[in-house]
Amino acid sequence: MGIYHGDSDKRSLTLEGHVDVVSAEPTEFWTKDPYAAIIEGNRLYGRGSMDMKSGLLANWFALKALLDLGLKPAGTVQLHSTIEEESGGAGGALTCLEEGYVTDGFVTTEPHSLNVTVSHTGVMYFRVSVYGKTAHASRTQDGVNAIGKMYPIYHALQQLEETRAEDVQFELYQRGSDKQSVNLNIGTFQAGDWASNVAGKATIECRIGFIPGETREQIRDLVEKTILDTVQDDEWLRKHPPQIEWYGWTTEAWYQDPNDDYVQEFLQTAKDVLDTNDVQIIGRTGGNDARFTQYYDRPGIGFGPIGSGAHSPDEYVEIDSVLKTANVLANHILEWTAKDFKHDSN
Repeated sequence: MGIYHGDSDKRSLTLEGHVDVVSAEPTEFWTKDPYAAIIEGNRLYGRGSMDMKSGLLANWFALKALLDLGLKPAGTVQLHSTIEEESGGAGGALTCLEEGYVTDGFVTTEPHSLNVTVSHTGVMYFRVSVYGKTAHASRTQDGVNAIGKMYPIYHALQQLEETRAEDVQFELYQRGSDKQSVNLNIGTFQAGDWASNVAGKATIECRIGFIPGETREQIRDLVEKTILDTVQDDEWLRKHPPQIEWYGWTTEAWYQDPNDDYVQEFLQTAKDVLDTNDVQIIGRTGGNDARFTQYYDRPGIGFGPIGSGAHSPDEYVEIDSVLKTANVLANHILEWTAKDFKHDSN
């Protein structure tokens, strides 16, 4: 965390980003070394280049450029480089806010293609375990293979995603996340422990997203009903029902009023600096740390570079978009902190 201390009577600002990244595995699907920071033309390749170390650097250089030019912000500016966003953010951005590092404005520079993000889906993780009956591989008839018993559940959850993708729509997410508002991802599948054993246990871990207006309780009931209804046709699973565990990420959908003065001021700054009216207010189906500001009655947004391949092979960021992000942020710092703005101390 870095803090530039300005006038306490002026509006303050946080520029935030997370330093943690997801695994690059399986690396054999990359055509570039995921950790070599290879530059080709306007692209810098590597794990975390887009999501989101480029945004962190844009934050730092935005403030550094102003200070190097002798253009001191009127109010306080905080730079937060946090951890744990990829697994929920509680130990990173939320902890900073809980410790009192709360400002009048907040930007997380996630790679949102130079658009202003004001909402993201609710997110929940869940785990499903199915138990079979182990046996020697030469006596498979004596066992019950948990792998096969998991298949109907897998397919039912896949069907649930397809149904929700068609039926559940939210305009901001349609605009910002390639025309699909909600997702259900089966991210891991682990089963068995030895080729010569009939698999006695199979486990999948999943992530489900949902829109404003849907609650965690509704989503939990929907998922559990889908799974339990599916296994009613299987005598073994009726007698040995799957175990469902909710863990990790759990957050309601985040929605920042796009008409808030902070959002509109930032939007106008971005349009002016980039010399375009194409900057959009969008929502995303992936979570980000800006959502925590709502619990402190402060506005927060996402805005950052252009890239591709987040959580995928050959992730890259477009270098000129990082410079554009820093330019917008530098101007935002000067304009936002120039005015008096005091919150009620309560």
